[in-house]
Amino acid sequence: MKPVEPPAPRGEPTPDQGIGARFLWALAFTALAVLANVYAPKLFGGHSLVLGAVFYWLAPRFTGNVPALLVLAGATVTLILKWAQPFSGLLMALECLAVSFAWRRGRNPILADLIFWLLVGTPLSWLLYRHVYPIPQPSFDQALWVQPINGLLAAWIAYLVQDQLPSKRDGRGPGSEPDFRTVLVRRYMAFGTFPVVIVTLLVVSNVEDRTIAEARSNANAAATQLASNIERSVGNAQLGLQTIATNHGKTAWREDPAELQGVLERVQDRSRLFDQIFAVDSEGRIVAAAPRARDQAMRGWDVADREYIRETVRAKKARISEVFRDPALGPDALLAMSIPMLDAQGRHAGVVVGIMPIDRIDDFLLRAAEGSGKRTLLTDRGLRVVAQAGFRVLRRENLTGTPLGGVITAQEMTPRRVSADRDGERVSVLSTNALLPSLGWTLTVDRDWREILAPVMTAYAWGLLIAVLTVLVAALFATWSLRDFLRAWRDLIRFSREAPVRPELLTSTARLRLPHEFSELILNLSRMADRLTEERRNREQLLVQLETRVRERTAELEQAALLARSADRAKGAFLSTVTHELRTPLTAIVTAVRLLRMGNSPRTDVESRTLATLENASQALMAVISDVLDYSRLEAGAVRPEEGDFPPAALLTEVTSIMEPEARRKGLELLPGHSLPADRVWRSDVRRVKQVLLNLVGNAVKFTPAGRIEITAWTTEDPRRLWFAVSDAGPGIPPDRLERVFEPFFQLETNQVHPQAGTGLGLSISRRLVELMGGKIHAVDTGGRGARFEFWLPGEPPPAHPPPP
Repeated sequence: MKPVEPPAPRGEPTPDQGIGARFLWALAFTALAVLANVYAPKLFGGHSLVLGAVFYWLAPRFTGNVPALLVLAGATVTLILKWAQPFSGLLMALECLAVSFAWRRGRNPILADLIFWLLVGTPLSWLLYRHVYPIPQPSFDQALWVQPINGLLAAWIAYLVQDQLPSKRDGRGPGSEPDFRTVLVRRYMAFGTFPVVIVTLLVVSNVEDRTIAEARSNANAAATQLASNIERSVGNAQLGLQTIATNHGKTAWREDPAELQGVLERVQDRSRLFDQIFAVDSEGRIVAAAPRARDQAMRGWDVADREYIRETVRAKKARISEVFRDPALGPDALLAMSIPMLDAQGRHAGVVVGIMPIDRIDDFLLRAAEGSGKRTLLTDRGLRVVAQAGFRVLRRENLTGTPLGGVITAQEMTPRRVSADRDGERVSVLSTNALLPSLGWTLTVDRDWREILAPVMTAYAWGLLIAVLTVLVAALFATWSLRDFLRAWRDLIRFSREAPVRPELLTSTARLRLPHEFSELILNLSRMADRLTEERRNREQLLVQLETRVRERTAELEQAALLARSADRAKGAFLSTVTHELRTPLTAIVTAVRLLRMGNSPRTDVESRTLATLENASQALMAVISDVLDYSRLEAGAVRPEEGDFPPAALLTEVTSIMEPEARRKGLELLPGHSLPADRVWRSDVRRVKQVLLNLVGNAVKFTPAGRIEITAWTTEDPRRLWFAVSDAGPGIPPDRLERVFEPFFQLETNQVHPQAGTGLGLSISRRLVELMGGKIHAVDTGGRGARFEFWLPGEPPPAHPPPP
């Protein structure tokens, strides 16, 4: 399957929301993640199905990636606090970050989660749960496969929920959108297979609860029943000894040992616990014993110092000894049941003792646990081992201070799950205790937790198999059962791209088995294709006609262009010739007028004014002719910049000195200003820079009635440029004409006989010169407070221009 739309672009929130709204979204998703982890359902043999990661993967779409980390922190902290171990939270945080990183880059999150657990999660779990924070079996094995299943299920939920959210149109193009088959498979999985998986998990979870409850009930019943059987067997044996003590304690049983020995033999034969029984008189000597072979060997023994004799005499009541060994009685570990005999006056008359080999109680426990997978353990009041079946403890071993002793001391009558060490491995068992009040013993019965959960794990395996088969069937249903529909859909897409030229694409589609509505759509599209084909033919004919007319008009335009270029060249040649022809006689006129003014002969005022007017008019005409000549040369491309080094500060001073007499005659103040050191050198065409500055300052002097004119220069380093600016206090330039003033022959004043009128070529020539040197010039909007022109020159000379035509 193709990946769905990622949760959010890298580091940016998806919706256009403010910080407050994104923060509220983050808090809402954090609360949902915390609740999902706190109230996680118990599945997979006591493990929890934590789904806080789902809300972290959904949050970036509403909050952005950085605020979404608050959701991850809330889910992780909840996990750590609930289970009092940081490793589950660490693994979930790593999983969330890895899957989110892959998802934002267009990868499938389910596949990314699977790769994470194969390469990182499962090996890290094995290391942490085996060596850093050991957990017992079967939880260890379950964690290695339950955690990936939990992660995959969470990624699946986030994947399907994200697919149901409205799509973002971020201009990534149609290639980023899933195809129809992918959408169909995902939607069917979301609304068809996902409920099946959830119901399967709930059913198996119910089976798990019933299995564990049944195992607890069976363990409790088994422990109670076994304790009752042991107590009944021991009680029956004790009753036989009590009968002997009662019947013979008040008689002269010492005078007839043979009769007493016969009674002992009958009780010993009926009892399955006693290996031997003997009677001891008040002095502590054995007077009779059973079986008969023991009677001959044991009669006359002094056993007054035996603990089971001494304590019975002292307490004057029946008791069962601790486990002991007595080579005189046999090589095995033994228990002694002692019953005091009292005479008619209530005085100590002797003791009846039954010797029970521990092996018989062990056999009893083994028979009870055989085939059930249970282990049994009998301990006395001092936590010393009386008998055991399946436990790796020694007889008479004191369990005080051991974990097993702690379980027994807790006196938990309700079955519970505890951990224990077995063969160097920590395992979990279902343990329960049962008391034997008459004996003062405690019976402990436990069963391996792995055996209890075996049918549950089988049920989960079947559930997972059903889930996988459901997904496969869903994909097969979406592709196979709807194959005709999908093929027709693809043909329609191809037809929509090539309808005018490929109308035959729908021919095979019409033969497919399709719903009535879809067939009617294809029929209508076929008719539309026929109409489009006819219109295409007509359009092609029209295009042929248009191309013919375009070729004819193009030929006419090319002829006109040739004539226009010829006229333009003629105009340029004429202007150059005329200006050259005019400048020669005009130069003679200007020279003659100056010579006349320099003469010493007296003149009248009228003659002087006439000569001054003639000189001014000649100079004005000379300026006009120079502008026309420069413009014609620029038009023809005959002007080439001549690069050279010059000091901008000196250039500014030179321009000021040239224009200062004219400005003084008009009563204007010309102010140069710059922050450049005198030794600062720039590389450009200094003659053209000077010409531009003279044009700008000349215009300022011409159009400024009063006030001052400022000429400034400065440099910038980023980018490296040399700037010039000329500001005046004249009438200014309207904002809508700041660009038009650079057009050829454009003048702000429409009255061409205005005293300051010129050709309108000065600013146009200045712009062309500045651009020829690689810079830019513009007029600044001063809000009606005079005019300001700025231009800059680059730090490096522009590339060489092609030679003029």
